[in-house]
Amino acid sequence: MKHFDITEWADFVRSISEGIDRSAMEQHLSSGCSRCQRMFDALQKTRALVSVDDAFEPPAHEVTRA
Repeated sequence: MKHFDITEWADFVRSISEGIDRSAMEQHLSSGCSRCQRMFDALQKTRALVSVDDAFEPPAHEVTRA
């Protein structure tokens, strides 16, 4: 069983398809690989957190104060 590395999973989660075989990765997850599933889940959670963080804009007076 070929496992994919973290950079491949990061590209997969971000939907950057250049150089990765999405169907092979989807099939690999469907096969039940818990190692890759954990990595995929962690990267999805990280992506969700980052998208929320990007939407936050601190008040201008706090930025000036810092």
